[in-house]
Amino acid sequence: MTRNMELRQSFIISKGFRNYFLYSLLFTIIEQVCIVVDMILVGNFVNADAFSALNLVVPVESIVTGLIMLTTGGAGIVASRCIGDQDFDRAFGALSVAVVSTLIIIALVSAVGLYFMDGIVRILCPEDVLSGYLRDYLGIYFLSLIPIALYSIVILLLNIDGKPAIALLMVASASALDIILDVVFMKYMGLGTKGVAFAGTASYIVPLFFLIPYLSSNRCSLKFMIRNGKLARDDFNQNIITGIPYCLPYVIMCSIIFVINKLTLTKLGPFGLYVWGAGYHVLSLVIVTMDCIGGTILVIMGSMLVGSHDMTGFSIFAKRCSKVAAMVVGAIILVVMAFPEWTLSLFGYNLPSDLGNAVLWVRFIVLLGIPYTVCCLKIYVSQALDRKWISTVPLAIFFILTVGGFCLCAVLNPQWMFPSFLISGILFILSDFLACAILRRYLKGVSGYLLIPPQDSVRSKCFSVAYSREGIESALPVLESFLDTMGTSPATIVNVNLCCEELMLSIVDNNAGKKLGEDWFFDVFVLDDEDEIKVTVKDAGAPFNPVRKYTGNAVEAMSSGEDMELSLRLVNRICKEFKYNYMYGQNTIYLSFAKA
Repeated sequence: MTRNMELRQSFIISKGFRNYFLYSLLFTIIEQVCIVVDMILVGNFVNADAFSALNLVVPVESIVTGLIMLTTGGAGIVASRCIGDQDFDRAFGALSVAVVSTLIIIALVSAVGLYFMDGIVRILCPEDVLSGYLRDYLGIYFLSLIPIALYSIVILLLNIDGKPAIALLMVASASALDIILDVVFMKYMGLGTKGVAFAGTASYIVPLFFLIPYLSSNRCSLKFMIRNGKLARDDFNQNIITGIPYCLPYVIMCSIIFVINKLTLTKLGPFGLYVWGAGYHVLSLVIVTMDCIGGTILVIMGSMLVGSHDMTGFSIFAKRCSKVAAMVVGAIILVVMAFPEWTLSLFGYNLPSDLGNAVLWVRFIVLLGIPYTVCCLKIYVSQALDRKWISTVPLAIFFILTVGGFCLCAVLNPQWMFPSFLISGILFILSDFLACAILRRYLKGVSGYLLIPPQDSVRSKCFSVAYSREGIESALPVLESFLDTMGTSPATIVNVNLCCEELMLSIVDNNAGKKLGEDWFFDVFVLDDEDEIKVTVKDAGAPFNPVRKYTGNAVEAMSSGEDMELSLRLVNRICKEFKYNYMYGQNTIYLSFAKA
């Protein structure tokens, strides 16, 4: 066995991560910049009171987002895991049920919000100066919940279908429209906070006219399919159960922000609320970064790796996500630590000459991003691994320490409310490391801070294959040996070897003449799944769909030298199931063979 076969290469995973992360990072930056620009425009075109009022709306928006993620986020995890396991009908069923259930739930939330809007405004803010701005905004916001839900659903489906570039284009166009309409509605039409709500609603609706037709076209590999009776109920129940840990971060952040808003307004007044609002909107860059790296990349791509039982690949992938999260979050925090005055002045407030504790407060607010990042990484890895109970514990500890410390300081000395974030963050990280040390004693075989289980080397085999004819030839004996130890029939071993060889050779030929370098590899994953053998082949070359209808005459193809077409015709005939998708800049080919 060559060195390339002894070690699992990270090439495909790294390539997929870079492709997806580039789009997701741009997606996150554009979306968050749009939110921050919205608030800057409100502070400058309306006034600082309107800016402070819209900060009080954040708990409501977090609850709505959490409810959307309860159904769509859970379905995303279930569908990704099923795609990895080649159970496509169940994946399509989970996503279809999520679309219907999300729209029903959000329609009810919209009706309840409009009916009880005055009560919601009084709970958020009893101050008459700010409540008018709140009422103007919420009246439009509750009417826009259906477009917001549809927008979120479309983004989820595009990401699961491996089309982050289209999702990025949609977000970029929506954000540009939002900012343009903000200026028109607030500066030139004087609509105040109603203007920012109208602009947001329009930015959610317009892109749907272009994207919904795409999802219903042949270019989209996902299909709308509500399964009958009990299966549909099972899909709904599984979506909800899986989505609870996905929803909880939004509920927790809603609770934290609500408590901080109330206590800050009561103890520190409007200026204290402004400082918290400015710090929070920078902190929200950390929140959406983790939503991008964790909630989108780690959960969706990671769940596909877990669904295919590729724990080696998942471990590589989780470590890569953790490193990038640390770099991005660290950069955001360093900017605020270095330029706190600029952060405070960004949102249109006429700052006093003596800022007092404001500079210190905004620094401590942004430092909350460190324990939040640690908490999110643990949650998202646990979700991908289907450890629902582990993902809830860090959230509970984070909430108790953050809110508890803040409330205690509000009673003892309000000037220490925001510095309490540093103490609660240190306590959270220490307690979580202690919990990990304890769990490693009970979860046998898991490793590292993220508690990732080892590869099941008895039922599965994952290896990388050099991108050449020689590399493919050296891989086939390894594949044959593994299948033989599984008690696979000789005929099936021949079929699996033949199909894998012909596929990889065809892909290499398809990329002939391209300068790919010597470090290119295929990833091959083989799973003994009771009565069938499942094989996944991935490569990062040019798009190449081997699942086609070959109508030409086989004798003519052989005599004319069309070996690629002939070999792929054989693969299509031999496999029990044969599916293809181009995802994350990779060709992903799923094959299934009867074991006997």
